[in-house]
Amino acid sequence: ASDIQKFVEIVGPGKSGKSTYANLCKALVGDENTTISTLEHLEKNRFETANLYKKKLLLFNDVERYGGSVSILKALTGRDLLRNEHKYQVGKQKPFKFDGLCMITANEPIQTTDPTSGLARRRLTIPFNNPFRGTAKQQKTLIDMDDQGNAFGEFAPLLPGLVNWLLDMSHDQMREYLMETNKNVEFFADYTIDQQLKSNPVKDWMHHCLVFELNTSAQIGFKKFAPQGSSTHYAKTSEWLYASYCEFCMNSNNNIMSRSRFESLLMDIFNHQLHLNVYAKRNTKGLRIFNIAIRS
Repeated sequence: ASDIQKFVEIVGPGKSGKSTYANLCKALVGDENTTISTLEHLEKNRFETANLYKKKLLLFNDVERYGGSVSILKALTGRDLLRNEHKYQVGKQKPFKFDGLCMITANEPIQTTDPTSGLARRRLTIPFNNPFRGTAKQQKTLIDMDDQGNAFGEFAPLLPGLVNWLLDMSHDQMREYLMETNKNVEFFADYTIDQQLKSNPVKDWMHHCLVFELNTSAQIGFKKFAPQGSSTHYAKTSEWLYASYCEFCMNSNNNIMSRSRFESLLMDIFNHQLHLNVYAKRNTKGLRIFNIAIRS
C-alpha cells in the first residue's frame, strides 16, 4: 500500500467516532507499528521524521485549525526520501522512505498554504457526521489500547473477524477503492467537491465567479483599488481575473496571495485538477486565459 500516495482525513464533530476509528486502525496495525505526531511538529522539528522509521501508521489526532506548510506530509505520502536524523548522531543513519499510511482526525478539514494538485490528489476526506447523543451512562468504550499495547473494549473480540474480512479483499480491489474513491462510492463525488471548496479559497472563488466557456478569454490583470464611491474594493473585477479573486477574498475574509503565485496555481487547478481545456498566452498586457469567463 506504500505506493498509493494517499492520506485519510477523518472530519466531524466531537463524539462522532473519529477517535474510535483511529483506535481501531491502531489495533489492526499494532501499537508498536504506530506513531503519533502533530502537523506543526512534523513540519518544524527536524528530528520528527526519524520517529516514522519502520512504522506502518502515522496518526494526527484531533488536529486543531492548521494553516501552515505541509511539505513533509507531501514528501512522506509521496514516497520521497526523509531524514533519519537523531540528536547527537550526525550522519549515522541513512535517509528512508515511509512505508506506512497517514490518518488525520479533526473537527474540520485542515487548511494549508498548499492548494496545489500535489496535495489535493493525496487527500481522502471522510465525514463522521453522526455524533453520539446519549447520556454519559450510555457511553461505552468500543476500542482502545492499554499501556502494554493490548486492545480492549467491545470491538476487541471482533478484531480477528475484521482482519479476515479485510484480507478477503484483493490487492487490486483495495487500490481501486483508495485511488478511485469517487467512482466506487457514489456519495464521495459531490462530497469531495464540497470539501475542496471549503479548504481551497481559489477553487471557492472559481466556483462562484468563473464559467468554462469556449472561445472566450479573460486577462489576469492586476489588483488596483477602485475609485472612491465604487461598489467594489478593486477596479475591473468584471474584467480582470486577479481583481475578481482579490474582491472575493476581501468579501470572504480570506488572505490574498501574490499575483505570480495566483497565475501558476490557477493553471494548475485548470489543467491538473479539473482537466479542462484551458490555456494561457502572454501578450503586452500580461497573461490571458482562454476558454474562461468571469460571471456577469
